[in-house]
Amino acid sequence: MKGNSNILIPVAISVVVIGLLALLIYGQEERYNWNTTFAQDGENPYDLSLFKKTIAASYEEKNYNELKNLYTDSTFIPSQNGLVVYVDPYFGLDSVEISKLLESAANGNRVFIATFEPTYLLSILSPECENDSMGSVYYKRSKNIDLKLENRPNECEISYVVRKDKERYSWTYFDLEGCDSVNVMGSLTSIGETFPNFIKLDHGEGSLYLFSNPLVFTNYHFRNQAVFEYTQAILSLIPHSKMFYLHPDYYDPSIYEPPVSESPLRFILSNPPLKWAWYLILAITVLYVLNTVRRSQKSIPVFTLPENETAAYLDVVYRLYQTEGHHKDIIGVQEKLLKRHLRNKYRLNFNYRDESTFDEASTRLQMPREYIKGTFAKLDRAKNNSTLSDEEFKEIIENIKEFYQKCP
Repeated sequence: MKGNSNILIPVAISVVVIGLLALLIYGQEERYNWNTTFAQDGENPYDLSLFKKTIAASYEEKNYNELKNLYTDSTFIPSQNGLVVYVDPYFGLDSVEISKLLESAANGNRVFIATFEPTYLLSILSPECENDSMGSVYYKRSKNIDLKLENRPNECEISYVVRKDKERYSWTYFDLEGCDSVNVMGSLTSIGETFPNFIKLDHGEGSLYLFSNPLVFTNYHFRNQAVFEYTQAILSLIPHSKMFYLHPDYYDPSIYEPPVSESPLRFILSNPPLKWAWYLILAITVLYVLNTVRRSQKSIPVFTLPENETAAYLDVVYRLYQTEGHHKDIIGVQEKLLKRHLRNKYRLNFNYRDESTFDEASTRLQMPREYIKGTFAKLDRAKNNSTLSDEEFKEIIENIKEFYQKCP
């Protein structure tokens, strides 16, 4: 029998290791970067490639242009009835590039900008919107927001999700008190409060549209039907016949890539031969450790508790808590100890007791059934009595000691 046992243990270990390897190999989810990267051509959840590709496919080739450098590309400035779309959460344009966008709007075009940081543009276009405290842009922290356009049925809900968990997020909105030159086009609702998040500002012959929640254009949300219809409704509100998608060439998505993408482990796992070698090393290491532990195990000597240890412990606990007046708490501890004693020594489970439990206890403990039932009834009343007096507490303690002494 001992020889069979020695064979079965390594076999069982091997089966477990092989199962773990299979789980690692075939159960791996594709790893994504869940940061708000906003890379124009990235494939991570919070990149913009899906929105960009959809926009490009929605226009004829002659009516779609991609702008990569506002210093050298000025075809959009004199264009009539054109729409410049720029999605950048942190608004990385400088003053020269901003002036070209404003010049294009003054010539009769429209400019749509989705960003978390619209304060600078508002200060240029509507200085009266800048109040004395925090400016015209605020943040609301919550897990979800509902987005709604004025006089439109399109409505959707978005949230900041990391893998499968919703996280609290700072949602940007506008404070438009005293801003008569601003036209509200949409709003967000968070925790029962509604705030403007989509506004229009006239400029020359054209206008600028500022949207403060660019998360709706990311891959994770844009694939949702309600979000897709919402974003489609946004662009349909802006009159235009030509599309100019602004994708500056200085934008470097690599600055947002997670460090793990270039790590040695990622390199190993991306090459099948190295990956299998890595798994084999792990398997051998696990087998070695388990086998070493098994060989070095020592038998644990049996230790028998003294007969009166439970009763002695109760005496110590009683003296400890008596002066503090924690009668209710100590009664609860004593009840747990009593239940543990009955379970370990007599195989009686009083955690889920019924009438059959008391019948069985009466037989095994050689005590009257009503005495056992009455003892636990007193414990139940005492542990739920927040005004238990000292005399009542002492009486319960004596009852418990008496119960221990009567146990065979």
